[in-house]
Amino acid sequence: MKIPRIGKWAKILAIVPPVLIGVGAIVMAVSGREPPTQSFAERVTVVRAIKVPKVGFTPTAIGYGTVSPEREWKAVAQVDGRVTEMHPRLKTGEILPAGAVLLRIDPTDYTLAIAETDANIRGGEAEIAELDARKVNLNNSIVIERRQIALDERDMERKRKLIARGNVSAVALDAAQQTLLGNRQQLQELANTLNLIPAQRGVIEGKLAQLRARLDIAKLDLARTNITAPFAMRLGPVNVETTQFVRRGEILAEGSDMAVAEIAAQFSVDQLFPLIPPEFDPSAITPESLGAIQRHLGFSAVVHLRAGRLETQWAARFARMGDTIDPRTRTIGVIVAVDQPYRKARPGVRPALIKGMFVEVELRGKPRSATLLVPRTALHGSNDGAAMVYVVDGKNRLRRRNIGIGIEQTEFVTVEAGLAEGELLVITDPVPAIDGMLLKIVHDAATETRLRGIAAKAGAAKVGSRE
Repeated sequence: MKIPRIGKWAKILAIVPPVLIGVGAIVMAVSGREPPTQSFAERVTVVRAIKVPKVGFTPTAIGYGTVSPEREWKAVAQVDGRVTEMHPRLKTGEILPAGAVLLRIDPTDYTLAIAETDANIRGGEAEIAELDARKVNLNNSIVIERRQIALDERDMERKRKLIARGNVSAVALDAAQQTLLGNRQQLQELANTLNLIPAQRGVIEGKLAQLRARLDIAKLDLARTNITAPFAMRLGPVNVETTQFVRRGEILAEGSDMAVAEIAAQFSVDQLFPLIPPEFDPSAITPESLGAIQRHLGFSAVVHLRAGRLETQWAARFARMGDTIDPRTRTIGVIVAVDQPYRKARPGVRPALIKGMFVEVELRGKPRSATLLVPRTALHGSNDGAAMVYVVDGKNRLRRRNIGIGIEQTEFVTVEAGLAEGELLVITDPVPAIDGMLLKIVHDAATETRLRGIAAKAGAAKVGSRE
């Protein structure tokens, strides 16, 4: 049976009205709702901050230098000869006590020289003794001769009287007179001989003085055949062997003093100025008081050795300043001394402070009174080149603030103007940093405590070069 066409359209028309009713309802709902509105909240930036502390601190500076012994010694041969004996530990790097005999040079030649010179001295002393005996004999002879002359004079006077009486001939008087003259001549010769004795004695004494000096030299040369350590030392190069013939002036060995080590560390002149106490008056220093300048400056020092995981330190004392400024680096040498650098050495744990070590020297000035401190990480540059920090006002808003800086150290700077104790200082770097922006403050107590601790231990301005 054929289905009429009107039935199909009837089904379609039955579906359309509900669809149209739904669409209309949606349009009416949309058109009847009010438009949405938006509300914007102010952005809050989270920052870390500390309260500006006011604490005392010790200004310091760090320099670098190489360790050298305060005294170095060279064993120089002072006599010629063959080495007959050497200390069994006369080797590079060994440590020997003071007075140890390092080596001996054959003393035979010098022993013979002493014996020969001593014999010559005894001969000269015998000549002196002979002269002294001759002097005594001459004086005795002169006394006898004077008595004889007195007798001859009386005899001649008797003969004159006898001639006047005619009892004695003139020939007898002439003979008496001739005897008297002969005795007087003998007396004069004895006196002349006696007068020459002091001159002869002087010549012999001069020769004896030369011989005694030669004997002293020979004894000194003999003593120089033994070379001993003048102080406790660590040996350096050794340039001699047993049986080797050495000549005067040759360097046989070298040693370094173990009592005191010195480090000439280089420091920037600008960084040394903050260490000088404000009360120090350089005009009051006289040439006579220059030796006590370290007492006026009040410097102290600590020497640090850092090599990989190994880190150790030694207490040091400020010894003196260098005499010139390096024109290339614009630095000046500061010499510090470490007493007994080998005392606490422990193999594998704590090394000795030995020659050639490259170390860090922390130089400290006198402690300063309480002042405001700011971490260097909190500093920012301003358009006019001044130092600037970010502070928090009473409404938790960021404010830019220019400050006056005093002493600069590695971890912090001192503030002379622009801040007050207890102000909130922003130590993070908000990006962007807009003046007046709203902040949420996180009090960084750890950083504040660390800053106080660094100040107490003296934060250091690291200058110089590690090269």
